[in-house]
Amino acid sequence: MGAKKGFKPTESQVAALQRGRRRRNAKLRELGPVAERTDRVARVRNGDIPVASLTDEEVAKGNIRLDDGTWAQGRLPAKLQGQMQRELYHRARVAMQAALPRSIEVAHEIMTKGKKDADRLRAVELFQDRTLGRVPQHVAVHTDAAWEDTFEGVVWAEDAASEGDQEG
Repeated sequence: MGAKKGFKPTESQVAALQRGRRRRNAKLRELGPVAERTDRVARVRNGDIPVASLTDEEVAKGNIRLDDGTWAQGRLPAKLQGQMQRELYHRARVAMQAALPRSIEVAHEIMTKGKKDADRLRAVELFQDRTLGRVPQHVAVHTDAAWEDTFEGVVWAEDAASEGDQEG
């Protein structure tokens, strides 16, 4: 969109443009070199900041905190969202693996020193399931063909009705 041919701005318009340019240039000088001015979302998107270095809060929210402390507006690219989700699952898996030894100790304490039989029994089942593997549960599914007959009857009735409409 260029200026129209023959358009000549007024003196007040020229003065306003010059003031705006002076303010913008002063702000740019204040911000520093161009590489430092690019926002954090662009740096993450470009790979300058790896997803693994984002905070737990950023990864959990699936959003990026900007340099000024506010959250990025709008949706992040799908590729970046996928990377953040994989990172979230990775961090959760690492945290669960770190807690595993203590959770085993707690389950063992309940199994050996629990006050209620139900608690001890549940701890034993947990240990057996985790060490020996869960006993497979077989589910038998039996269907009755009555619903198929009903459905087939509806289809036949609709076909007959549509044929009757065409004849009449």
